Amino acid sequence: MAVMLDTPIGQFPGILTVFCVVGPQAPASHRPPAGEGVTLNVPGIVNFSHTAGGDNIYIRI
Repeated sequence: MAVMLDTPIGQFPGILTVFCVVGPQAPASHRPPAGEGVTLNVPGIVNFSHTAGGDNIYIRI
């Protein structure tokens, strides 16, 4: 999803990707990394392109 990041030096557009497996087994189309997590790419600035694994929990507020 497209995101806007607010920082002390201004705003930067980024791309946030969330991978969340629902159910006991990942679908056949799943590619590594073999786990849940998020990645964030701020083009031209930084790319956090590796998930650390673990479980995701999302709460709607």
